Formats: sequence, structure tokens, C-alpha cells
Amino acid sequence: MTKVYQSVRIGGQVFIIDSRFEPTSTAKNHILKDDGNIYKTRKLNDGQEFQIVKIFSQPDELQDKLKKNRLSG
Repeated sequence: MTKVYQSVRIGGQVFIIDSRFEPTSTAKNHILKDDGNIYKTRKLNDGQEFQIVKIFSQPDELQDKLKKNRLSG
């Protein structure tokens, strides 16, 4: 995390691109549903559960969003 912190200037933004909406790209104990909800529950091997944000975009949509953000920022 320190490396990310040192790489972004104050007021900057960080985007983490994880995976696309693909049933084979999720953990076996996570059900991938296209229900429109961006909040997903993730359970770790030790039993802890966390709410995460998952926003799925197609590659061209994501590229357009990032370009627009870069131009407006």
C-alpha cells in the first residue's frame, strides 16, 4: 500500500482494475450475478466477510470512462 500512496499525488485518484464479468474469473464460493448491485459480499478463508464495490464495464466502456475522467481532471 505504501508504494501506491507514494505513487499518487495529493488529490490524485487510483483505479484498480480487477477482472471482467466472467463466471470463471470469480472464486468458487462467490456467485456472480448481474443484479445491478455494485456492493458484493466477499468471504475470506478465515470466515471474515467484507462488503466490496464491484463495477463491471466492458473494455471499451472502461477506456472511454477513464479518458473522460482524465480530460476533466
